[in-house]
Amino acid sequence: MGIGRVIIWILEILIMCGLLFAAQLRLRRKDHPVLRTTVFVIKLLLLPCFGLLFVVINSTFTYRFGVELTAVYLALYGDIAASAVEYVVRMIRNRGKERRERVRCQFVLMASLTVIFSLCYLLYGGWNAIRIRVNPVTMQLTGLKESHRIAFVSDIHAGYARSAESFLELVHQINKEDPELVIFGGDITDETTSYDEMVTIFRILSDIKAPKYYIYGNHDRQPYGDLLGGRTYTDEQLKEEIEKAGIVILADESIRAADDLVIVGREDYSEGTRKAWNDLDDPYVDSAAVLVVDHEPVDEEQLMSQDPFLQLSGHTHAGGQLWPLNILYRVQGFKTYGEFEYPNRLLYVSSGVGNWMAPLRTLGHCEWDLITLQP
Repeated sequence: MGIGRVIIWILEILIMCGLLFAAQLRLRRKDHPVLRTTVFVIKLLLLPCFGLLFVVINSTFTYRFGVELTAVYLALYGDIAASAVEYVVRMIRNRGKERRERVRCQFVLMASLTVIFSLCYLLYGGWNAIRIRVNPVTMQLTGLKESHRIAFVSDIHAGYARSAESFLELVHQINKEDPELVIFGGDITDETTSYDEMVTIFRILSDIKAPKYYIYGNHDRQPYGDLLGGRTYTDEQLKEEIEKAGIVILADESIRAADDLVIVGREDYSEGTRKAWNDLDDPYVDSAAVLVVDHEPVDEEQLMSQDPFLQLSGHTHAGGQLWPLNILYRVQGFKTYGEFEYPNRLLYVSSGVGNWMAPLRTLGHCEWDLITLQP
């Protein structure tokens, strides 16, 4: 997202702040505690609704106006925070002041706080969206004879939200840690990625020195490209650039990555060609430990099987990328971030490196995982 688009984005946030404030002017002139509380609760409920529109719903509207939806989200957050402060002010205000003066001062304070809270939230979310950190994780895997260090990189989303060139630091971090191998967990590109950006990101990733493996995510092959006016590259062009970068693609296939480690790379859950877990070639024939890589952590048949393995997944952006979507997902039982234990198996869901649609992350961190597998 260029500087000009960021300025427009900030102006959109300011306009939304003004509209929200103006819509509540009559309410703020009167002391109706029950009505004020009701409106406050409604605004709290609207906050995740706009987050869901931005992150989850696949439609022409959300794809074309996703950044504008985040402007509403940020303005709404600022308004909610200002309303909370307003409640405190009303509790401790000086009742000796003349009412008209008190109300006027209160309006100025609330309008200022709405803008300040919104922009501060934008600054935090924007900073959190561009900073990439290393997340060290240690896990045990049945069947290993020795330890292995693996880099797991998921959800880069090179394109509109973040330029391909911005991931040069990622390659530097990975090479500095010197992992035994690197696994890309899908969504390295998405529907906003141009052909040139797709070529550039894989050229950058080719500089990683360790052996590299790749599974497709739900966005890599631009299934919703028509919502943005059409795809920018074909499946064949994507495959060609991945392989030119020295990356091995695993789509419902397994590969022996070490004497005691087999990696099973799964086709994405959204693809109609994906095989059932029991229909895969048996990865246990060599009595090695099995590491399953599956972009979406949602296949319960696979996770509830009796086979021992560790599954690495991404997709969730730590529970939706925007707070408080993680709360909604947890209530529904979704696995959004961290480790989840099953009988004889372990699922690990990564926060991911990039962002979807807009350079904003108010939930979780942009990170790749340096995983130490131990016997």
